[in-house]
Amino acid sequence: MAEETPPSPTPAPIPAPAQPLAPLSLSDQLRAVREDFNKLAKTAAENMAKLDVAIAAAQTQETRARLNKVLDGFVKDYSALDGHEVVFLINKSESMGAGFDSPVSTAVELAFSLYAAAAGHDLKVSAVAWDASTLDLNFNDPYGRVPQRLEDIRDKKKKLADKNFYPVAREVLEANTPANISKAQKHYIVISDGSVSDNIDHSAQLLETAMRLNPNATFDFINFGGGNMIDLIAKIKTPTEAQTPVVYMVAKHDELKGAVMCALSGRFAPKKAPEQKQVTAPAAVVSSKPVN
Repeated sequence: MAEETPPSPTPAPIPAPAQPLAPLSLSDQLRAVREDFNKLAKTAAENMAKLDVAIAAAQTQETRARLNKVLDGFVKDYSALDGHEVVFLINKSESMGAGFDSPVSTAVELAFSLYAAAAGHDLKVSAVAWDASTLDLNFNDPYGRVPQRLEDIRDKKKKLADKNFYPVAREVLEANTPANISKAQKHYIVISDGSVSDNIDHSAQLLETAMRLNPNATFDFINFGGGNMIDLIAKIKTPTEAQTPVVYMVAKHDELKGAVMCALSGRFAPKKAPEQKQVTAPAAVVSSKPVN
């Protein structure tokens, strides 16, 4: 039987020749160009957003590095800052000068620098200015009034001769009553010309009571001169040896930062729980330079 021949494949149809596209009108050409630009703009915007994120991250790291340089003056291990609170009590009377190049201005700027550097750490920093009354500098004021407060403190026309320590000592006592006390190690830095104009016995009693109510409260004093502040400190019977205040004598305002660093580096250092006992030893005195 003869083999069957398979059928030949059907040839594919030959496509009709493509018709030439009609030329785009000018408006269509312009729309196409605009679309290309839109695509480029979208890509550029996405890249710009990525750059903005990278810039913000770099600025954050640079700012943190600058702030850490401030903290490096106090501690090498930043974890030592955890659970601490620093309160600056700054005398703003006539004797502390006026303007930017003055002891009071240096003290306020130093307090604010430490406040800014503490961001991101478990360290709280605040400041109170005092003369005849007290002024909370409130560095975290959401209404932006801090610059005006600092300007008022520097203003010579607003200076008073009064150096009454009792009002600020009373606020300190109120802050350390059982209702207001916290677990933080609380360090007060008193900055003045070394003298007060009111009754030192009353103020000493208030500070002593504050330390008895709060065993975590300490006081250190930085004096720009000699005066009865030393007598006030000597009257304080500290409840524990760890709470014994230290007095730092400075001759000029550019020595203030070193005194504050010495005071707080000692307070930030980890210590064993102090033994509760009565001590009446006078405060230690550290003098960077003799003061006439």
